[in-house]
Amino acid sequence: MYEIKIEFKKYIVDLGRILRMDIHPVMLNLASESLLSQVFAKGQCLVVNNRGAYSEFRMNRFARIAEFGYHKSKMQAGFIERFPQTF
Repeated sequence: MYEIKIEFKKYIVDLGRILRMDIHPVMLNLASESLLSQVFAKGQCLVVNNRGAYSEFRMNRFARIAEFGYHKSKMQAGFIERFPQTF
């Protein structure tokens, strides 16, 4: 297990060096809606094993992101109402 972590870190460092960018690996299956929206907007997938499953996954996650946007705006509006403007 420890050797796998070392190999993984080595690949991430080497890949970052080759691309001259910071690499932030994310398991999209476990990511929250806010992180997924950032990844889909600004990120790039490096490995896609099954294009059909990936496009179906994106379609489902975009629906969840859109639904989450409504709840996020309601939460933000509630926080703004509760805290008085002191600035």
